[in-house]
Amino acid sequence: GGGGGGGGFTAGAWDPCDPNLACAAEGSTLGVWDLRKPGAPAQALGAFAGPGGSHFMQVRDVDYSRAAPGLLASCGDDCRLCLWDLRRLGAPVVCREAHSHWLWCARFNPLHAGLLLTASSDTDVRLWSFPGLKRPAAEVQVMGGAVGSTTFDEHEESVYAVAWSEGDPWAFASLSHDGRLVCSRVPDSTKYETMHV
Repeated sequence: GGGGGGGGFTAGAWDPCDPNLACAAEGSTLGVWDLRKPGAPAQALGAFAGPGGSHFMQVRDVDYSRAAPGLLASCGDDCRLCLWDLRRLGAPVVCREAHSHWLWCARFNPLHAGLLLTASSDTDVRLWSFPGLKRPAAEVQVMGGAVGSTTFDEHEESVYAVAWSEGDPWAFASLSHDGRLVCSRVPDSTKYETMHV
């Protein structure tokens, strides 16, 4: 069991690049399990991070990048989006105040590790662009000033889910509490920046 909340697991994900690894959140605590070692404790994420980094309230979602093995995103009630390089578990490589209210969902683009969506109770969807994450996780370098975000505000109630299209890496959908489904596209400027055009 972890600290920072109680009552069991609140989020989890299986690593799509390594079927032996899974991540789960219990309250504000994140851990990665090696499934080849039954009964072994999880490796804690953020064990050395203070209040300026990592999560201090309940984690609502975790997502692994398929485009950059070893890269994980987490988000939660503290309005934070954290990105983790699983070779350096002590602190996130990025931790941003991403929204003005709880984050419910974070999703990496299936082909471009530098693109990530977040959904929040503040009714917004944000598209994050992390140019330093375009390379595989072995070369992750995130420059503080290079991060950009685009806000999509088509919803009137809390947004609980976002999903990338499997057929078009530049399209995504979001779903809000009132049942409204909105389909959107990555802006051309972000698309061209991502493709280095």
